Amino acid sequence: VLAAEGFRPIAAGNGQEAIALMRLDTPNLILCDVHMPVMDGISFLEFVRNDPRYSAIPVVMITNVQEEVDNAVRHGANEGILKSSLTPKEVAQVVRQHLTSAA
Repeated sequence: VLAAEGFRPIAAGNGQEAIALMRLDTPNLILCDVHMPVMDGISFLEFVRNDPRYSAIPVVMITNVQEEVDNAVRHGANEGILKSSLTPKEVAQVVRQHLTSAA
């Protein structure tokens, strides 16, 4: 969906893989699931927020549980969204909104 909307998404299977990819090509925005193998989303978010190379990148966290959305925002996510509450097109709109406000 994001590619069809004109974005160039790069996918990682877990937080450690995402960090390795970020070192090769710094993203403009991070869309991250709270639940990932190897390194969970909150640990990955803490890495991003504590590294000056990445700390200004907008981060949108995704989960199925409202309490986890709230927790992600407390840990520095720009926004947390519920998987079940948005259509793929609406997720693309959230991404566009954060990219526009970060520019």
